[in-house]
Amino acid sequence: MLTGSFAISRTEVTQGQFAAVMGTNPTEFHTDDVTGLRCRDAGIGDRLPVACVDWFEAVAYCNRLSELRD
Repeated sequence: MLTGSFAISRTEVTQGQFAAVMGTNPTEFHTDDVTGLRCRDAGIGDRLPVACVDWFEAVAYCNRLSELRD
């Protein structure tokens, strides 16, 4: 049960959006834990979805975005 308001994006978070908020693009330097492939092999670009973000990075992004919108 939700007790407060929240916002949700209409699309995936792009690499450009993530980098603008966090200062880095994990797609450029992470490796997929399951396949062992470099995430950058999926493509690098500001308009592409950010890839290989772990739970902690996702929470940090959401928290920082909330701080910026206050």
